[in-house]
Amino acid sequence: MKKTIPFAALALCALAACVSDPALEAFDGDFDREKETKIIVTYCQSCHNHAAFDPVNHLATQPSRYTESPYADAQDCRTCHDLRKNFWHDYVRSTRFPDGSLIHE
Repeated sequence: MKKTIPFAALALCALAACVSDPALEAFDGDFDREKETKIIVTYCQSCHNHAAFDPVNHLATQPSRYTESPYADAQDCRTCHDLRKNFWHDYVRSTRFPDGSLIHE
């Protein structure tokens, strides 16, 4: 019995490492655009800072603030936003901006 506990713990850790994360898969583009957007928006709205986030308004207004592609032509979240895990499996969120000041107020 005592020998199986460490083996069981190791097996559980190995299985946990194989579990897929829908948010990471969505940011990788593994789904169709509609499903991808729904997963990404749900992930973003789970944060207290973005709980009232309106994705339709965001995609309607933000691309017009830029003058160059792909930002001016953005039709999905992944054009400007990214999600990945670092070495310690912490989420790293980022927003890509064009070089220079291309934001028009």
